Amino acid sequence: MSIFKTFANLFLASLVLMSFSCEKEEEDNDTNPPLDSGNIEVDGYWFVFENISTNEADTFKYGNFDTETTNYDTIRLDRSTNATTEVFYDAKIMFFKGQDNVTSEIRDNGFDYIVCYRGLNIDHIRLQERDKDINDRILGLESEWTTVGGSNQNVIGDIRITLNYQRNKENLCDAGVRVFDFTVPYLLY
Repeated sequence: MSIFKTFANLFLASLVLMSFSCEKEEEDNDTNPPLDSGNIEVDGYWFVFENISTNEADTFKYGNFDTETTNYDTIRLDRSTNATTEVFYDAKIMFFKGQDNVTSEIRDNGFDYIVCYRGLNIDHIRLQERDKDINDRILGLESEWTTVGGSNQNVIGDIRITLNYQRNKENLCDAGVRVFDFTVPYLLY
């Protein structure tokens, strides 16, 4: 029984000591500076694919730019039934803050921004090329894509797109701060 009393006393003593050591730190002593996300804010986008052969375009947009419906559900892209044939597309993405198109600001400050395309199923869709900034580093506002031919039609998937801010970027998509992150669904038919 005495061992039980000893453990009980030690437990109570440790609680008392812990209550003295648990003081709230003052908020003024925060040594972590806020992350630098650049000076461009984004809350919407237009993502446009144009078939190079037919000049037909399909748009996915999200945001508050006009009085039209501003949510388009899926990008629809042609896919050849011939496994060795690809369909080629030019794409562009425009970014918005409210109704203001801020794409030119991103382009003008392109040496600190990069548009990244992630999670692609390369059996369905492939990113071929992206535009570059004035330092010949990837910017990604304009791009070239192909859909890969195959017998399966009505193939669905999605493209995750991030706009990253990286001071003096090094073409790495995981570096920097994400300014905007979104997913665009697609249907190959």
